[in-house]
Amino acid sequence: MLARRFAHIPCLGLRGLLYAGPDGSIDAFLAGLEPEFADELRQAECGFFDFAMSAALGHRDYFRSLVALPEAREAEFEREATESLERQRDIEAADDIGLDEYIARYFEID
Repeated sequence: MLARRFAHIPCLGLRGLLYAGPDGSIDAFLAGLEPEFADELRQAECGFFDFAMSAALGHRDYFRSLVALPEAREAEFEREATESLERQRDIEAADDIGLDEYIARYFEID
């Protein structure tokens, strides 16, 4: 349920920015969300990043409350997260096009 609720959010934001421009991107973004979630986001007294981070930390705390991970498993997750961030930095450093061109190519209709 949680993954389904949040999985399409980055795509909606990019699509809204590309097709509606900076002035209409928020409305386009909100129009693509489940109505209850869009209302929750509109009523939040913070920006989207703070809202999403708060939701992510709440989900983390919920799942941590269900069962404690062994220290070795926790260390493995920390290592994987660090390696993932390093790979992401390498990917971004190797980019040969700008974000605007990437977004245009991503949403290009054949």
